[in-house]
Order: sequence, then structure tokens, then C-alpha cells
Amino acid sequence: MTPVEHRGTRLAPAGDDRATRVAGLVEAARQGCQDAIGDLVTEFSPLLWQVARTAGLGSSDAEDVLQTVWLRLLTHLDGIRTPAAL
Repeated sequence: MTPVEHRGTRLAPAGDDRATRVAGLVEAARQGCQDAIGDLVTEFSPLLWQVARTAGLGSSDAEDVLQTVWLRLLTHLDGIRTPAAL
């Protein structure tokens, strides 16, 4: 199994578990890899959307919440101590 790469950053092998893959994406995002950020958004947006909607938010408010979550994540990306727990 070969590692997946995001612009020179070696990530976990494609068959590894989700936590390892997410940790690799966080590390690549810390290094400025836009593809890794996009992959994190793709990975977690459905869950965030479901949580916001389950909390009773309408579509517009849920969109605002997701935008805020992603902005805060990017702002505090270097402070995440356990990337695999994201």
C-alpha cells in the first residue's frame, strides 16, 4: 500500500483507518495544502450539517454555523493537539 500525498506531504496509506487519514489531512492543512482543507470539508460537512439541522436550525442558519466552524478550525488549526481526534 502506498502513501497518499498532498503536494509533497505524505499522508497515511489509503487503507489506514479514518483517524490516521484525518490526522494526515490536518497536518497537510497546517502546511497550507488547499486540497487537504477541501478534503476535511468534504469529510466533515455532512456530519456538521446533520448536527446543525438536528438542533433545529433552518438552512440559512445551518449554513452560517458551518461557515463559522470551518473558519474557526482554520484559525486554530495549529492548536489542535490530537489531530486524529478531529
